[in-house]
Amino acid sequence: MTYLVENEQAALMIPARMLARLHPHYREVMQLLAARRRTGLHPRPPSCCRCSARGSFLDLLRFIQRHAPDRATADVTILAGRDEARHVAFGVAHSAHVVRSDPGTYLARLRDAVERRHSVLVDTAGLNKPLFNSLVVLAAGSWTPAAIARGWHEVQHLQQAMDEGRQRRLEFIGFPADEAAAISALHTRNFM
Repeated sequence: MTYLVENEQAALMIPARMLARLHPHYREVMQLLAARRRTGLHPRPPSCCRCSARGSFLDLLRFIQRHAPDRATADVTILAGRDEARHVAFGVAHSAHVVRSDPGTYLARLRDAVERRHSVLVDTAGLNKPLFNSLVVLAAGSWTPAAIARGWHEVQHLQQAMDEGRQRRLEFIGFPADEAAAISALHTRNFM
C-alpha cells in the first residue's frame, strides 16, 4: 500500500499550485491538469506516455484486490481502480483523438518520449526486487514453498497482463502492433 500511495503522491504534488486556482466545480479539469501539468513545465514534448502506462496501474490494483489479505484492502483497491479507470479512459481516448487529427507527428512524439524516458531510466527496467517480492508474498497468501511458487507464477501472469494491456492501448491509440510491443517493453520499475 505504501508503494501505491507513493505513486499517487508523486502524481499529485507536481500540479498542486496550479490546481488551487481552479474552482472546485471543475473536478474533472483538475484531474486532467494533474496528469498534464508536468508536460507544460518544459518547452520540449512530453517526457512520457502516461496513458499507456497508467493502465498497468489498473492491472496492479486488480491484482492486489484479487489477492487482498482483508476486505478493507480489497475495498480500497476497488475504489482506487474506479478512479484510475476514468483517468486511463480519458487519456487513451484523448490520445486516440489527437492521433486521428495529426497521426504522424503525435505518434512520433509519443514514441520519442518513451524512448527518452527509457534511456534515462534503463537501469530501472522491470520490477524492483522489493516490490516483486511483496507481490509474490501477497499472491502466495502464506510462507509455504508451494504457496510462494504459486505467488511467483501469479506475478508472472500480472506482468504478462500488463504488457498485453499496454500493447492493446497503444494499438488503440494508433501504433502498429509491432511498434506497440516494442514500446510496451520499455516500461519502468514503477509500472509507469
